[in-house]
Amino acid sequence: MILIGESGATKADWRLIEKKGTIHQFQQKGFNAATHDPAVFMDELKPLIPEPEKVKKVYLYAAGVSEGSKMPLIKVMNGLFHDATISVETDLLAAARGLFGHKAGMVGILGTGANLCEYNGHKIISRIPPLGYILGDEGGGSYMGRKLLARYLRGQFSEELLTKISTYFNGIEEEEVISQVYGKPSNTYLASFSRFLIEKQNDREIYQLIHRCFHDYFDAFEATTELRYGFTGSVAFLCGNILRKVAAERRIMLDLIVQSPIAGLTLYHQENG
Repeated sequence: MILIGESGATKADWRLIEKKGTIHQFQQKGFNAATHDPAVFMDELKPLIPEPEKVKKVYLYAAGVSEGSKMPLIKVMNGLFHDATISVETDLLAAARGLFGHKAGMVGILGTGANLCEYNGHKIISRIPPLGYILGDEGGGSYMGRKLLARYLRGQFSEELLTKISTYFNGIEEEEVISQVYGKPSNTYLASFSRFLIEKQNDREIYQLIHRCFHDYFDAFEATTELRYGFTGSVAFLCGNILRKVAAERRIMLDLIVQSPIAGLTLYHQENG
């Protein structure tokens, strides 16, 4: 059996392909190799795999993966998949393979965080570091949540919208926000506020905020207009109309937007092993 996983900070999608071709799918809490404990991630995965000894190949693509984090993660995974060949790569490569297969293009991720790279059909050949939720991640859920909170706490929305936000979140206290943001890793905390933006994106002020955030994304990641673009991630997918408008304003050729690359990734590994 072949096991394929694609994980962002919020959720992880899995596909288990049996020898006869049957595909099983399941989901678990997300994993970021830079900030999360891989042992906890594997413990949560274990009950989802009824016969791990039958898994012969594992492909895990995850946020925060670096060359230095690959071997420690593989070592932990070997504890569950004793007889498997294990490959660990970045979620950016997952998006590239899932969106473009063996074709070249610009690959973007807009979920909890943000990313952009150039893919030549085989490997990622250039990228600008996203820098995480404090220094970067422009256009992602945590970035949008940060913008929403800052403008709300400073009273920079209309009175009507301020009331809607307060009611939606049952009040937002400055002290609590400061404690959450500065007291512990808070990318998912900030991103949780983006759900209001996604739900209310047709509101004029909210639309303008999201529109500006997407321009910030293309500015920060120095987008080129020479290649076609594909996007994955919940923010890109659920705010796709605004993303396409911003791309058109910047003369960017935007093709496919998918919520998760797991379907394309599964097809990629079915064809390539």
